[in-house]
Amino acid sequence: MKKRLTKKKLYISLGAIAAVTVPLVITSCSFTNNIRYQLFNFAKRRIIDLVGEVENYFKDDLDPDITEFKVKLKSLVEEMKNTAINADNPPEKFINHYENEANNLFNLYAQLKQQKVQAIIDLYVSKAKASTLLNAIGLLPNFKEEAKKLNNVQNQIPPVDISTPKANILEYIEISNASLNTAKSAIKALAAKYEIQNIDEILKLV
Repeated sequence: MKKRLTKKKLYISLGAIAAVTVPLVITSCSFTNNIRYQLFNFAKRRIIDLVGEVENYFKDDLDPDITEFKVKLKSLVEEMKNTAINADNPPEKFINHYENEANNLFNLYAQLKQQKVQAIIDLYVSKAKASTLLNAIGLLPNFKEEAKKLNNVQNQIPPVDISTPKANILEYIEISNASLNTAKSAIKALAAKYEIQNIDEILKLV
């Protein structure tokens, strides 16, 4: 819960420029443009300073695959610090641009998390299917040794979670799928030998 709140705080902080600057647009008619832009830039700097270091919001997140997101977010915050609000870059343009950039970044964060979770699910599904078929063909004398060898390979795949690099999970999926496909091929060969019909349809259920 705390981690979700800190990320929400970061997102709100990035969007807070709009909340501070829009009222200034309405009330600054009596100021000269130079003073107006100075006020905007002061408000912008204060808000960005309040955001603080990006790393502080993700220190409890053990997922190594959000590095890309953190690098881009740091770059965005730095760019906002260095981008002046002036006649060529009025407040409305500044707000719209960085609001869109922030939205895109947090969409990237959600996408990275979804991809990681999907990879973990795919691995466990593959391992479950492979284990089922390998146990089945392991009962047959002609496939017993092969099934034992492939089961040993499956057992060497370590447990994974959100802290496991996605590249490692994808590698484990390939290993598991190779065992699964070998088991399917063995069952198909056996079905052909004994003229068992609709074996492909049966295997789809596994």
